[in-house]
Amino acid sequence: MSRELDREVAEVVMGWTLKQSMKDFGLDRDLEKWGDESGHSFYIGDDPDSEAKRFHPSSSIAAAWQVVEKMRERGYWLSLEGPDLPEPSWGAYFENGQRNSWHEGYAPTAPEAIARAALAACLDEGNGQG
Repeated sequence: MSRELDREVAEVVMGWTLKQSMKDFGLDRDLEKWGDESGHSFYIGDDPDSEAKRFHPSSSIAAAWQVVEKMRERGYWLSLEGPDLPEPSWGAYFENGQRNSWHEGYAPTAPEAIARAALAACLDEGNGQG
């Protein structure tokens, strides 16, 4: 699980903003609160004391599927390949026919591959490439 990848996907793909970090309060906990424009909150990090809604698209297929749904809203569709590929064993591909763009991500797990491909598509889209 890549905490940095989770943060990038939350910001760039999902469009969420960082609301607060436990470190802002001087606490030595790896937990951040992110929010969407509707006021919903999601948490990235590991805090054994928290029952909060977690968002870890690099390791959770449920969170990765939230990413797929967001990408569908942007006009992309997903193709997923694996685990028969050589290392890394999963490939995720987001395609947008209107933009004539194709973005891929490879990783040892399907959630991480999805997160990497979605991030690549959104970064290119933001740069006028996608």
